[in-house]
Amino acid sequence: SSDASLKLWRDKTCTGTFTGHT
Repeated sequence: SSDASLKLWRDKTCTGTFTGHT
């Protein structure tokens, strides 16, 4: 689904941006 793609995209693009992002 798109949600899974967004999760991967955020994981690669927003690394370190979100303090609680795992």
